[in-house]
Amino acid sequence: MENTNENIPKLINDLLTFNMRLGCILRNKFNVNGKGQFEISLRQFQILLALRLNSIDSISGLEQLFNISKSSLSLTISKMEKSGLIHKEQLPDDKDRRMVHLKITSKGEEITKKFDEIICESFTDFYKTLNEKQKEYLKIGVNSLVKVFE
Repeated sequence: MENTNENIPKLINDLLTFNMRLGCILRNKFNVNGKGQFEISLRQFQILLALRLNSIDSISGLEQLFNISKSSLSLTISKMEKSGLIHKEQLPDDKDRRMVHLKITSKGEEITKKFDEIICESFTDFYKTLNEKQKEYLKIGVNSLVKVFE
């Protein structure tokens, strides 16, 4: 059996290659750096997804998820609030009145739904180019990755 540490550089390289290829597939459809069809930054898009998919609703939760400072997040959150993508609210049953919850607005939901459609369309186009063996490998690979991160 091979030394596990010797496999790590190859595994990292494979993951980075996979990430780059997946990014290229999606980048051909839209640009999330404030210039394309959607005028939001990549960080703003990530925050919208985190709020929607991860049940995170606080700046401290986002800070832990993205490993970036509260001050940096606060600036981005303020811009998103001014753009109408999110709003802050205090829940009446919170004992700590300083606790602020972040909620996606209808505009923010609309943008994430459009991204969902574009991502789905992009992935479908890519999936159609695969042969049956590649499709099976993809299914197995995705299911395996899901299990790793559970």
